Amino acid sequence: MSTHTFGDELLAYLEPYRQAVLESPMLGDCARGALPVSTIRAWVAQQYQYVHAFPAWFGAMLGKASDSETREALMLNILEERTHPALWLQLTRAWGLSDDEVFATELCPEMQALNDYLWLVTRDGHIAEAAAAVGVALEGMSKAVIDRVGPALHRYYHGRDGVVLDRFGLMWLEAHATADPEHSREGAVVVARYATTPELRSRAKFAGRRALEFLRLGFDGVYRRFGPESAA
Repeated sequence: MSTHTFGDELLAYLEPYRQAVLESPMLGDCARGALPVSTIRAWVAQQYQYVHAFPAWFGAMLGKASDSETREALMLNILEERTHPALWLQLTRAWGLSDDEVFATELCPEMQALNDYLWLVTRDGHIAEAAAAVGVALEGMSKAVIDRVGPALHRYYHGRDGVVLDRFGLMWLEAHATADPEHSREGAVVVARYATTPELRSRAKFAGRRALEFLRLGFDGVYRRFGPESAA
């Protein structure tokens, strides 16, 4: 099986799980302007640790890579990912949160589970598993989420309850709307390059699927604990 063939197979296999994330109630409410600002503030604060850890997860993969092409691609990705926590903090400030509030955020169990799984798979898993989870499944989600909720941000939230969604505040979204699809395709090539046996291909599929399942779990956890019904 060629690397490109398995890369395409992996992307197709993950598509239903990507759609499940996009169909989460939290994203649906946000797209309709029905998600309270307080819930979005909780969401972006909870997401910071995930964004902050991305360079380290790629660094763990770098230590597993044995060919120069993969190592170079990972190093370039790490350099880019290292700029993203600061951009995310611009976003959290746009939603009215201070940096201290974000840093002090205690993760809900579901978001903690997402982060813990990604640390586990990147640290202890095979590079094919790590790349499938982080480099394919999750790298490909940011643009999809942006496409799902982005049009609602200015329409429903800019200027509401002190929210200021100017271009500076939305730079993280702008960066990911263009870069993530290409990174996901590059990740699929890396997975296929290292998933050289049926067992490794099966493990890579599982890792990608489980990462998306945990992302949906994280979104649902935030929605349940901080959403419109949380005070009921």
